[in-house]
Amino acid sequence: MIAMPFVVPRFVSGVSIPVSRLPAWPVNIASVFPLKWMCQGFRSVFLGDAGAYELGRVALILGAWVAGGLVLCLVTFRWKSRRDGRPRDPGASDRTHGSGPG
Repeated sequence: MIAMPFVVPRFVSGVSIPVSRLPAWPVNIASVFPLKWMCQGFRSVFLGDAGAYELGRVALILGAWVAGGLVLCLVTFRWKSRRDGRPRDPGASDRTHGSGPG
């Protein structure tokens, strides 16, 4: 059940079923996710004829996904100290936390 969100896009993005055999609505939904665009890039590498795969659009959309993921990571990720689980202050030394001789 946990794998469902990862399996469903596989069937509508051209990995298991060719995009040419799918109706337009699942292909439009798959266009939102990066898997469709990665597959399109791989198809151009393995099958040739790069002009038919819109590689500029592929690069633009995958770049947008990378930028969005980076922003999301920077906003949500916080470093924590192993010792106490609190956010780490890069300027603080071990003495300020009371764990050292002296």
